[in-house]
Amino acid sequence: MKSAISILLLVLGLACLWGAARVHESLLEWRTERGRETAVSLDRSPPLVVFTTVALGGFRGIIADLLWIRAIRLQEEGNVFELTQLADWITKLEPRFITVWAFNAWNLAYNISDRFPDPEDRWRWVNNGIRLLRDEGLKYNPNSADLHRELGWMYQHKIGHYLDPAHPAYKWKLVQDMASLFDGSRPDYSAALRDPRLIRMKDEFKLDPAVMAAIDRDYGPLDWRLPATHAIYWAYRGCRVAVTPRSALGCDHMLCQCMAESFRHGRLILDARTGLYLTVPDLELLPRVIKMYQESMRRHPGEATLRLSYANFLGEAAVILFAYGRIAEARDLYQQLTFQQPDPDAALSFDDFMLQSLNLSIRATPLRDAVALIEGFLVQSYVRAARGEEDRAVAFERLADLIWTRLVETSGTTGTVDQWQRAGLAPFDEMRRQAYRRAMSETPETAP
Repeated sequence: MKSAISILLLVLGLACLWGAARVHESLLEWRTERGRETAVSLDRSPPLVVFTTVALGGFRGIIADLLWIRAIRLQEEGNVFELTQLADWITKLEPRFITVWAFNAWNLAYNISDRFPDPEDRWRWVNNGIRLLRDEGLKYNPNSADLHRELGWMYQHKIGHYLDPAHPAYKWKLVQDMASLFDGSRPDYSAALRDPRLIRMKDEFKLDPAVMAAIDRDYGPLDWRLPATHAIYWAYRGCRVAVTPRSALGCDHMLCQCMAESFRHGRLILDARTGLYLTVPDLELLPRVIKMYQESMRRHPGEATLRLSYANFLGEAAVILFAYGRIAEARDLYQQLTFQQPDPDAALSFDDFMLQSLNLSIRATPLRDAVALIEGFLVQSYVRAARGEEDRAVAFERLADLIWTRLVETSGTTGTVDQWQRAGLAPFDEMRRQAYRRAMSETPETAP
């Protein structure tokens, strides 16, 4: 009798295993169809990942959950160093746990880096966060749009923005890294197959020349020494693997924001000898930015935040074009802006809008965004002078000087190279030199 029961239980057990295998295959197909990650591939995996996957089996998830609870407690206590080790263990146990990859990278790049006063030390931890996502997180989760967006955010915010006091060091590190891969502002894509530097670019920095060329063709050309361009690259790749509207929307938002940033600050002026790092508008990118916004709004027709962002960009771009003397284009953008507003009849006239915007710019525009107005008015000054309009030339230069002086007073800059870089500014004489070069190479439309 006992023997019959044992045999029956054995048969039932085998049937359950067979059924579980069948369900597992269906589950994998379901996850693949919906863009979910499937089982961890052990090819080229570290020994610890192989061991935990094979030895612990289904218990990996339980252990990872317990460690995650501990990680949340450490985060509340501010114990960032132990938290880093704990998060690393969790990713070894569950390499498909997207949240932990993003959390650990953020902890490295933001929390731990802020513990060090030296810019070199801070950059080491910021770069560790970037490499964690780029070299490990995306290796196990190549189809995660969220991880692509998180990586893009490192470039857009941590390196590209001015909140971290060490941001000038981060920007120069990116310039130096790219200078080791190509000459000038972008690679020679035609040499991608024979230039060992571009091979290294793909292997070490995970930058695919074919994808870069496609981005430059459709939305550029961009300067690949700038952090916003790298954010565009990773958001672009994230859009290509996104399978849900939510994940695609996050990447589209980043694409639009960083394309707008490239319009405002897409021309990089460098002088390693003096430490000059200055970004000014790339006005020729305007049609590409508009194209990006319109494509994104078509993909997300009900997304109000995209439309609001587009309207804000149109207004800001119109003011910048006005400052550079491109009046007809500025009027056209303002006309588009009125169409985006809920009540077009309540819109100001073009002249009133410009007067109001310029007044606000002088009083409250963020430091680095006002650089566009300073250079634009200086370009106008040189163009007017060349046409014999001395009074207008002097007026534009005084307006530029007024904005520059206000920025210097607001930022507390006293003239050191480090302070200029932190503020995203340059000495007024240097800005005059750069504006003169631009005025000689461009012919802005004369203001009425």
